[in-house]
Amino acid sequence: MQKIGGGQTYSELSGKATANPTDAKLQAQVGTVFKGETLRGMLLNAYAFDTMGTIAGYASYAAFGSAAVLGAMSAVGFAHGKKVNESTMLGQKRQHALAA
Repeated sequence: MQKIGGGQTYSELSGKATANPTDAKLQAQVGTVFKGETLRGMLLNAYAFDTMGTIAGYASYAAFGSAAVLGAMSAVGFAHGKKVNESTMLGQKRQHALAA
C-alpha cells in the first residue's frame, strides 16, 4: 500500500483526491488504499480474536483439569470420612482443644 500511495496515508491521499476530483489515477489510488487499510484492519481483528480464543481454550483445559483434581480430592475426603468413626473424630478434637 505504501508503493501505491507513494508512502502517503489514506487521509493524505483522500485530502488530495477531494481537492482534485478529476484525477482518475488519484481516485483509484485512494480506493485501493482504502480497501487495503480496511482489509488489513479486519484481518488484524480476526487474528486478535483467534488468539484470544486460543488462550481461552487453554484456560478452559486448566479449569477442567483443576475441577477434576478437586472432585477427586472431594471423593477421597468423603470416602475417608466414612471410614473414620465419630468417637475417634471427637477424641481428636478434644485433644487439639486441650493442647491449645
